[in-house]
Amino acid sequence: MAVLVVYGNNANLVAEDNAALRATVVSYIVLRFSQICFYALYSIASHHHRTQNRAYFLLISISICIWIPLLFESVSVRTKVAVAIIGIIYEEVSYVLTFGPWVARWLNLDYTTAVDIDHENDRYTAFTILVLGEFTYAILVGSPAKGGLNLNVMRAIWTLVIAFCFNSMYVYCDGSVDHKHPIRRAVWSAFAWLLIHLPLSGGLLVGGHISAATVRNSHLTPGQRWLWGGGLGVGTFCLFLIALLYEDNDQDGLLRFSKTLRLWPRLALSLIFILLPITSEDQINSTQLVSIGAGLTLAVVAWEVFGSLERDVGLFESWRKHEADELDDEEVPINQSEDDRQHYETFNDGS
Repeated sequence: MAVLVVYGNNANLVAEDNAALRATVVSYIVLRFSQICFYALYSIASHHHRTQNRAYFLLISISICIWIPLLFESVSVRTKVAVAIIGIIYEEVSYVLTFGPWVARWLNLDYTTAVDIDHENDRYTAFTILVLGEFTYAILVGSPAKGGLNLNVMRAIWTLVIAFCFNSMYVYCDGSVDHKHPIRRAVWSAFAWLLIHLPLSGGLLVGGHISAATVRNSHLTPGQRWLWGGGLGVGTFCLFLIALLYEDNDQDGLLRFSKTLRLWPRLALSLIFILLPITSEDQINSTQLVSIGAGLTLAVVAWEVFGSLERDVGLFESWRKHEADELDDEEVPINQSEDDRQHYETFNDGS
């Protein structure tokens, strides 16, 4: 945790200060090494996953060496970015190869790792919500929308709408009534679901930061506009892929729209986000840009909500009491016969 404090205080300054870059890289290397030390310790304490834990220890030890070139000033910025991308990809591939079923199959291991689906789902959901907090954090800290009803307030509200819609698309997945989680579906879908969260988090983090920046600054540079469109576009596309990974087990015709028809607007929205920055500030200013983004994301969520309704469901439910509701309101006598008691319990159980 102490190393995380060092990392967090320097990560935002890596593009401005070489000392901050070195502190960030060194703290990350220490963090990764401390992590794999736990895997080495687990390999001693538990024989069930000893081989996989030690394999992961060796592979991540190699990845630590990949980050070393970032410490030298003689290395150009573009080269450092390329090295960082290679390091990230290498670490993700190492995770997949080590804890997937392939190592256990190649080495004929008696035991292999398993996944607690509820735990993984909760963990990734919580992290995604923290990423979406980038939208809302910056529109509150420092009171950037102060001064009454003005354009700053409107841009802050649109930023909040975009964050809410992304959260809705993530939480409700593909909108199916009966679906199978990607981790339970197959090995390829499980690792795809886990790995897609990386570009999803990166895209939403960048797009959310720029969206919130429009609250304080009414003008966006061309680079900021591309970061906004590219970040939200990548995030929307990742949400589209995540929804596709769920196996739809609904009966045909149960919902108003099929899964494909419900999800295609996400793909269209991701393309629109990516292409919007082509326009200049004179054609579409930052206020109009955020307004278009909020309107489109809200339209996509409304489309999915309507398409996920069952065909025979009305807009409003009737207030008339059903037989089961009337039975719940009745007082059941204590001194009742065994047959009456069994009938009452059977009715309540829905049998």
